[in-house]
Amino acid sequence: QQQPLIVENVGIVVNLVQHGGMLDQTGQSDIGLNPFKEIMDVMHTLGLNTLQFTLMEDAGMIFSLDEHSGKMTWNSLSSGDGIPQPQQQQRHGRNVNNNRYTTWTMDAFRAVVQHASTLNIQIIPEIAMATRGAGGWFDTGFHTACPEYLCNTATADGIGAAIDTTSSNLFLGIVSAVIAELYNVFDTTPYIHLGHDERQESQACYSEAGVQDAKLDLFETRIEKVLDMFHIPRTNVLRWENEEGKEYPVRAGDVTHYRKTVPTSTEARKKPYFVSTNLDLEQQTATEDESSLKDGWSIYQQTRTYVHDVEDDQLPKGILATLGGTTTATYWDQLNVKGRLLAFVMALRKSDEIYKSKEEFLVAYKSECSRLWPGMDCREGSVQSPDVARKRVERVKEDRRKSSCARKTHVKVHTFPKKGVLIPADDDTTKR
Repeated sequence: QQQPLIVENVGIVVNLVQHGGMLDQTGQSDIGLNPFKEIMDVMHTLGLNTLQFTLMEDAGMIFSLDEHSGKMTWNSLSSGDGIPQPQQQQRHGRNVNNNRYTTWTMDAFRAVVQHASTLNIQIIPEIAMATRGAGGWFDTGFHTACPEYLCNTATADGIGAAIDTTSSNLFLGIVSAVIAELYNVFDTTPYIHLGHDERQESQACYSEAGVQDAKLDLFETRIEKVLDMFHIPRTNVLRWENEEGKEYPVRAGDVTHYRKTVPTSTEARKKPYFVSTNLDLEQQTATEDESSLKDGWSIYQQTRTYVHDVEDDQLPKGILATLGGTTTATYWDQLNVKGRLLAFVMALRKSDEIYKSKEEFLVAYKSECSRLWPGMDCREGSVQSPDVARKRVERVKEDRRKSSCARKTHVKVHTFPKKGVLIPADDDTTKR
């Protein structure tokens, strides 16, 4: 029997773009309903009720925008069997083979949302706006022209990509349609996540394009009006904490989602907030010999800090652990995600039992793990070595950065003999 939790919304963030939106070496997508059935069954067993899907970031998006009459308009792709498939597109007279990334149909989203609802799990969709993460909007054609910045090997994953919000209102119309449709499809949650609002990191992109004033306050004001038009309360709109430490006059969304820091003042804690700080299930813990991954005890301790001795009116609205996006059963087993989620949820139960030592925790942890999953190796950490995990993450990031550059600018990064040299991308190497 599931025990009640201290916090209303508890679960995980899954980045579908980083891993889940990519095809494996056989050309098959590793995303779809089936992997999420397994994930959601585990969540339901533990009493977790929230999944946040990152649908867009600088590397791209996993839904599709189609071109009609020479203009980019939102296309719901509401037909088909709901299985994400690679697509071939023609853009500016060029055949572009999307043999690296795949898109989701609205039917696929609906299937996942429907199954989740039978397990009392809500799914929060997350997109990006005009700055960080805005590279995902590049297929709309409204990107700020800064190819040198985007493909510079010194910049991390194209962070700082920016949308041109000043030349017309057409982009606002596209964003509005996307918000409306996602809010409609993900209808079992009151929440929608509109990503980041960092601006300083995009200044290099704006400068290269000769943009003096991006008028981002005006853009955020217009997004607020869009939310009002669709009757979406701003108290239901999440935004990531600003990692530049800035608070701007206008931000569409009243719920701050922390992942680098936590609110410390009473005033900040009385505002609605979510927390994901230091709760990365793929994160490695730097021990004295740097030889182990994060274990269950450290996850338990970290999670407890967000609810221990916190007044009820200052508790977070949600606590979400994060997962880069790999949803394959094999990788989940390698990282022992089941065990880590168990340690996570043990810290959030409404119970008088608080474990003050690792020994006490391990007794309870192994007992419950064996009860929930008989025969499972109820280890604390992971069987994957830190070095292997680290190298894998770096390979994924480098591959994503190169393909992102090519898709956005029709150039590819030539890293030999000199890094940062831009050369035209052939049709078969351009990743869209």
